[in-house]
Amino acid sequence: MSKFNKLEVFEGWFCNMGDWNMYVGQRKELYKYSIFVCPLDPSIDIPWASSKLVLFERIEIISGDAIMLPYDIQQLHLKHCYGARSLNDIRLGDANDLKGCTVEDCFDLVSIFSSKCDQLKELESLTLRNLANLEVLVGIGVRESSLSTFSSLKEITLCRSPKIKKLFAADWVLHNLEKIEVSGCLELEEIITEPDGEGMGTNNDSIEFKFPKLTSLILANLPKLKGICSENAVMVCNSLQVIEISNCPKVKRIPLLLPQLKVDGEGKLYPSNTLQEIRMQTEDWWESVEWKHPSLNVKNVVQPLINPYGLVWSAAVGPSSTIYYTHYSGEQPDGCVIIENAVMVCNSLQVIEISNCPKVKRIPLYLPQLEVDDEGKLSPSNTLQEIRVRTTDWWESVEWEHPILNVKNVVQPLLKFCNRNDLEWRPAVGSSSVTVTHSSGYALEWANVASWPTMQQLTHMANWQSVS
Repeated sequence: MSKFNKLEVFEGWFCNMGDWNMYVGQRKELYKYSIFVCPLDPSIDIPWASSKLVLFERIEIISGDAIMLPYDIQQLHLKHCYGARSLNDIRLGDANDLKGCTVEDCFDLVSIFSSKCDQLKELESLTLRNLANLEVLVGIGVRESSLSTFSSLKEITLCRSPKIKKLFAADWVLHNLEKIEVSGCLELEEIITEPDGEGMGTNNDSIEFKFPKLTSLILANLPKLKGICSENAVMVCNSLQVIEISNCPKVKRIPLLLPQLKVDGEGKLYPSNTLQEIRMQTEDWWESVEWKHPSLNVKNVVQPLINPYGLVWSAAVGPSSTIYYTHYSGEQPDGCVIIENAVMVCNSLQVIEISNCPKVKRIPLYLPQLEVDDEGKLSPSNTLQEIRVRTTDWWESVEWEHPILNVKNVVQPLLKFCNRNDLEWRPAVGSSSVTVTHSSGYALEWANVASWPTMQQLTHMANWQSVS
């Protein structure tokens, strides 16, 4: 690499740590790069080099070993890595410009940061998914620097991490936070919590946590969440646009103070209000939950912004390009609502997969882009590319209505079927990549299916991966 003196952008893949560490030790400065470090074929394509990104996948990380990072790295992504109990097991001291971090499926991780490091106050984006043993974001060793912990953080996403019970400490200063999204964390009890034995005020004092830039607060599928913060505290959010609290049955109080909420003489919100939408699971929960405001009957004032059940969220989150109906292995979660007369309007939908969902009897999708010519064939302007289903029996029995078209006949050329017994796909013409969702809880990824001559060869070459 030292010979490429004019190289500015690099996208590549290293299959062993020795080559990677050698590259980091002697590389020249680049304008942008996107690099995989993975001993096997990466599970996804190398992303386009839009920043300075390094992704480690299926790498063993042992504390004390030399895992080097470029000093100018901006985005770090760990996926299916093992051994590390925190990110401090990587040489983060070299990463002075790190702004974004994504950690997925790293089951040995107990905390994100276990000791003090500069990245705690420089990080802007943190995404955490499927971390089976994650207990805290930062360990006890970070306590002395708590005031600067995540002080630059703009967005945090935490999904499917079943052991974590608390998210933020009350003494963190999170003035730059713009987005909080937490979902599927079965043991989470509180979003902002006071340190044990360190009350921040008496029951008569009012505590204000200021989030001046927060625009989106999403809390979903948190069955043990008791509160967002303590009973005598509120979150002051001057810029909040979207609130979602869905399937959080133990939440009895919304501790949000929104100074921007002002009403005219008729009790209607002024146009200067930033709040656009409130999503919740059931009307019963909304009627019972407490939400106080110093000068308004806030629940009455925001009533026009309520989106019960979250039927169509396109106005707030943009048009969807992919929808997956994922199934529960047991009973439906408490508070799950099935609405028979609703539809999802999806103008840009490209991929639909409904696999191993035997109780789904209706596809509630309205696709305005579906148009046919005189021969009944889809016009080229159609965005829908593929529909994946498990069996022909289910497809024949499911109901899918459209105001004009016999939609099931029209989309027939886009179908892919998988028969459970032999796991044989019959892909649509021209398909080069297939994913089979298996009922035992695993995913089998096959690529370039059309180029493999036999099913036996395909089966031997595939790799099983555990998914949650």
